[in-house]
Amino acid sequence: MSFTVLDAAGYARSLVSQLAPVADSVRNLATQMGLRPAAVRIVTSRFAGRRPGVGAEVILSVEDLVPTPEVLGLDGISYQDTEMAGYFEAGGVVLKGVSLTYAQDKLALIDPVELLGSDPSVTRYYEIEVLAGPKTGDKMRFRPSGRPHWQPGSVNWVVPLERVQGDRTRSGAPGP
Repeated sequence: MSFTVLDAAGYARSLVSQLAPVADSVRNLATQMGLRPAAVRIVTSRFAGRRPGVGAEVILSVEDLVPTPEVLGLDGISYQDTEMAGYFEAGGVVLKGVSLTYAQDKLALIDPVELLGSDPSVTRYYEIEVLAGPKTGDKMRFRPSGRPHWQPGSVNWVVPLERVQGDRTRSGAPGP
């Protein structure tokens, strides 16, 4: 009996790889029906200072993840109290149903040196914009809390995220 051992080229020819566009079409139907009420984006920005968070932020690019992934756990974002800084939101969410057409490094926010270069003032983050409900219009900033992973037995990536501060305003301008 002979067993299959997949390499990258073999995976590209696999049934799962070939079904990815079909799965993406089905996920897009969920978005069209209003079952995915949050937009998910990857934002790249640069700060006027020499590192992220220092100086004014300039948005370099905003890329929607399409088809829209499912956002699990937004209801678990809670307010934390600190004696010195007041309240801030904390917690995490999970993106499920992220298209296999995205590379794992892209989802982990690891970019080729050509794009970011060695400029330490450039940063990338996930942004989730709530499109329905009491927080409609809020643009919340997240970063990966673990490595994006392919969910065995399915045709999608799963990306764990944690809440961070520095949201853009509802108009899309960098926050205060």
